Amino acid sequence: MIKTVKIGSNNIDMKSSAYTMFSYKDETGRDILKDIKAINETYERIEKLPEAERDMAWLGEFTGIIELALKMTYIMAKEFNPQTPDYKTFLKGLDTLTDNNMSWIQEVLELAISPLLGRIQSSQNK
Repeated sequence: MIKTVKIGSNNIDMKSSAYTMFSYKDETGRDILKDIKAINETYERIEKLPEAERDMAWLGEFTGIIELALKMTYIMAKEFNPQTPDYKTFLKGLDTLTDNNMSWIQEVLELAISPLLGRIQSSQNK
């Protein structure tokens, strides 16, 4: 599946395939499915908190969630374009991570898991 995801003011072209989970493991040493599950569980846990407690809970989890989501983004950007620079250079190219909209994280997670769910598209969603 190919998709362009807007992260802040950046449009990132990404590709997800059966290879994505293996590439993620090779690059990070981590299991993409476990990371997606952990992010979703964290989100669900925090959303169940009283509204007054959510902001502080998000601050405690934010760095970890962003880091995992950016690693997934990088792997799929590199799969889309093998000429994508190394991870640090890729991150330096992102001028912002948010424009008061963090929905890009969910888009990245959905794209990463799409080959396992049988959702195959050859055209861009956005």
